[in-house]
Amino acid sequence: MNTRKTVLLALEKARVKDCFDFLVCLEDVEKVKPDPEGLKKILNHFKAKPEECVYYGDKKIDEEAAKAIGVKFSYVDYFTNMKN
Repeated sequence: MNTRKTVLLALEKARVKDCFDFLVCLEDVEKVKPDPEGLKKILNHFKAKPEECVYYGDKKIDEEAAKAIGVKFSYVDYFTNMKN
């Protein structure tokens, strides 16, 4: 999990900042992954049930956090198709 400043810079650089209306960043949680606190905040915000969601992540701790609250998980490999 990253700080809000880092996340906003990354979203701006990717030109997708306006696609997000809710973020959970490092400053928003007391416990970091694999604790599912951040995911719980997202589910609560959107009034969503774990079984209605899929969490896409690139690390084992992402999968552990998702499984801890019953959210489906899909692994994303950002670097497989990248060219220099």
